[in-house]
Amino acid sequence: MSLDSASRGWEMIEELAPREGELIVRKVRYDAFYGTELDHMLRLWNVKTILLCGTVANICVHCTAASAALRWVGKLRKAHAAPKGMRGRER
Repeated sequence: MSLDSASRGWEMIEELAPREGELIVRKVRYDAFYGTELDHMLRLWNVKTILLCGTVANICVHCTAASAALRWVGKLRKAHAAPKGMRGRER
């Protein structure tokens, strides 16, 4: 599933909206690193720790976490809020 910017529910809620100058990553796949500038920007900024979170995004969070672990991230924390039964096997 993906959200098109023209679809209902796509809008960002004000409390979570990016501030002026913050990086916006427009994902093209589950993995936020795939096909985006995310890896380059995090390396450029010398980021050593990332926090991944999402709602009903256990697939996206998991794929991005796996990609980060294969790349460079020193510390990684992940969280998601998928409904019970959609989470798969938690470890």
